[in-house]
Formats: sequence, C-alpha cells, structure tokens
Amino acid sequence: PLGIAIVPIEYKHIKSAQQLFVVPDKFSALLGRVWIRQLHSNLDELNAKIEHQINQVHLGVDDLIKRIESNFHDIFTPTVGCITGMTCTLHLHSPTKPIFIKPRPLPFALRDRVGAELDSLEKSNIISKIETSEWGSPLVVVPKPDGKLRICADYKVTTHTQTQNDQ
Repeated sequence: PLGIAIVPIEYKHIKSAQQLFVVPDKFSALLGRVWIRQLHSNLDELNAKIEHQINQVHLGVDDLIKRIESNFHDIFTPTVGCITGMTCTLHLHSPTKPIFIKPRPLPFALRDRVGAELDSLEKSNIISKIETSEWGSPLVVVPKPDGKLRICADYKVTTHTQTQNDQ
C-alpha cells in the first residue's frame, strides 16, 4: 500500500474507526472482512457500485513531527551536539605504557581533502589540535558514497589493547 490511515466510518447508523489502505489507481478498491463484519453489511447490498469522494484527510503525522522537533529542538540542529555535565574515564590495565604509532601514508590526491575535513572538524569543536602527545593512533580515511571522506582513528593498536573491558 501507499499508506495506511485509521478513518472514521459510518454505514446505516453504525459508526466505527478502521484501517484504510491507500493503493495505487491500478488496483481495485476492496472492502475487507473486518469492515464488513464491523458494519454488519449485507454482501448483496455491497455489489452495487459505491463511490465516495474524500474531501479531507487528517493524518496528524506532520503535526506530531513538528511537536517532537519543537520539544527536542536541540537534537534536530544541523550541528553536532556536545554532552555537558558528564566525564568519561578509560580504565587502563596497570602498568600501562603509552603507545604512539606513526601516521600511515596518505595518498597525495587525498591530502588537501583530508586537511580540509580535519579543519572542518576542528572548527566544529569535534577535534582539537595538539602539538605533542604520548599516545597516537593512525588515521584511517574512508571515502563515502557521496564523495566526501570519513576520517577515523585506528585504536586497535593503541588504547584498545590497554583498556579494561568489563563486558
């Protein structure tokens, strides 16, 4: 079906609300068993061609979406959010020695695009530039289907091996 709506119906003073399946024009309209039973219809009466014009359909989905967006507007902003009031702690095995892995070679054709993406992430306060660190994981650059780049870090060789996992 193209859609489903719960619609109020009335037939011979019997009122009900039932599911209406919206189908493309090429399909015949059917009155299902649920409707027939609910309305106590005589099938002989239903053999006559019935035509009704629908003037208005109220689905309410758009209103619901607008209410959700209004109540939780900070979730629907185009920027990345920031969690405040919480701290994250990585529990490391003891003793732990910091691991720094040098960067992997980056194809020359991607260098400008990766630099631009890193600058964009920094301007969006997703990452911050530092001069030195005892820990370092290599970047992994993955092309997205839309041509943009996804920049990830490979932690399996650094922090992943050093953290305690309670699972």
